Amino acid sequence: MVKIRLRRTGAKKQPHYRVVVSDSRAPRDGKFIETIGHYNPRTEPPTVEIDVERAIYWLSVGAQPTAAVERMLDKLGILAQVTAVRRGEVSPEALASQLLAEQATAAEAEAEAEETEEAEEPVEAAEAEEASDEDVEAEEEGDEGPEEAEADEDEEAEAEEDDEEDEDAEAEEDDDTAEDAEDEDEDEGTEEAEEAEEDDDDEEADDPESDEADDINEE
Repeated sequence: MVKIRLRRTGAKKQPHYRVVVSDSRAPRDGKFIETIGHYNPRTEPPTVEIDVERAIYWLSVGAQPTAAVERMLDKLGILAQVTAVRRGEVSPEALASQLLAEQATAAEAEAEAEETEEAEEPVEAAEAEEASDEDVEAEEEGDEGPEEAEADEDEEAEAEEDDEEDEDAEAEEDDDTAEDAEDEDEDEGTEEAEEAEEDDDDEEADDPESDEADDINEE
């Protein structure tokens, strides 16, 4: 029986595989009939290269793939077309051309997607950085908010206290002014009364009629 399987190559701890067609009785790394592809599991994603036309030919003549190779061929869409080749509905060459065209289209689409993603990365990075700066500013404003509010409250309280003190001082000044005015009025009234008495005394002393009347009364 002919099998399609992996044949290990490469250095130690650096595996690399060939996809080979060999006799099922031959050892894994022994003689083989033909190499139809390569498999490298160390890349991301793993690299699979298959000669589509030769793979379809060997499958159409009854070659049996191992489980690992069968997964590779199924992923490439080769296994689904083998039945049509066996029935003679399509030739291996035509099917190979079709599959290669589909793979090329898929590769182009993937390349375009990668280019678009690479072009969007700087924009996304800039937006993320801008958003980060806005978050930092918002956090700083949030941290400063309570302190500023407390400072404003303290300033308002101090302003109110100053206003009250000014009002008290003005009221005291008004009271002192009123008291001084009253004292001045009293002093002026006293002085006027004293002056009036002195004037009366002077008039009595200067009036002769008053003296004569006093003498007559004494007699």
